[in-house]
Amino acid sequence: MKKAARKDFGYMRSPDLTKAGQMLMLYKCIHSCKLRRQDAPQSLATSAARLEVNIQEAMLMTVSQLRKAVTRRRKELWAIQKDCEQRRSDWIATLAEDRARAAGDQDWERKINTMKKRVDESQINRKLTAITKGQHSQLDLIQIPNGEWYYSEQGNEIFHYDKGVWEAYP
Repeated sequence: MKKAARKDFGYMRSPDLTKAGQMLMLYKCIHSCKLRRQDAPQSLATSAARLEVNIQEAMLMTVSQLRKAVTRRRKELWAIQKDCEQRRSDWIATLAEDRARAAGDQDWERKINTMKKRVDESQINRKLTAITKGQHSQLDLIQIPNGEWYYSEQGNEIFHYDKGVWEAYP
């Protein structure tokens, strides 16, 4: 008997995608500090060290140079996002192969195929969800009823509202 349950795998992003996003955020923070004429905070220095970026050189850049650097990083991120599914699939394949070799598993190719199949299914499901549900946006207006009886001219119906429950009387 099959069970319908939520898979608890999370979303594994490729290191390339993660690094590109972190680089963009780093340069946006440096640009913001430069615009506000403030020194770089310690968290910015920590992020720069982790990403192997010389923070001193970046802080010596002009605002227009930093703006160009942010634009360049954003374009790099977009380029990586365009083929992120393939990069993610390749990355997962190398992870599965390394884990299988470490465990001494002889059937690692089957595991790689299973993992790639899951990635492809999640990609398809994500695209189908985007197509069927459309763009998500915030609510523009919430109307709270302040009476008990309402008349709809469009449906020629009377509605009664009582403690969150609507009753229709055609």
